[in-house]
Amino acid sequence: MVRLLACVPRLRSLPEEKLAGYILVTTRNTTYILAKKEAKEQERFISLNSVDLPDDAPAIEERMIRMENVEALAKVWDDLPEDMRYLLSGYYLLGYKTSQLARELGCGESTVRMRLTRARRYAKELMQQKEGVSP
Repeated sequence: MVRLLACVPRLRSLPEEKLAGYILVTTRNTTYILAKKEAKEQERFISLNSVDLPDDAPAIEERMIRMENVEALAKVWDDLPEDMRYLLSGYYLLGYKTSQLARELGCGESTVRMRLTRARRYAKELMQQKEGVSP
């Protein structure tokens, strides 16, 4: 209808018998144009109902807490002893298995697991001391 307002001078110049047909055709064409435009816009968006999200995906709250913990760990990372940083980065960042780390360090897997436990515990204590964060 807004487009029809732009055509008011033309509408006034039309004879009455052609006026109804002109309004009808213009309204129909405008409706087609708007429908096409809306369909194009809808192609750009993805409906959340059509996306298959995994059921085991962490909730947004869990992800936010994890990010806060990662930020807190980053703040104390330099305060960790080098051997603990090596173990934590190898296991969590690089994805090494305890057997791979054991071979590299020349010790048993149980020793690596114990060192990882101690490194996690020490990092947690540092984070709690620095910011009061409890991961």
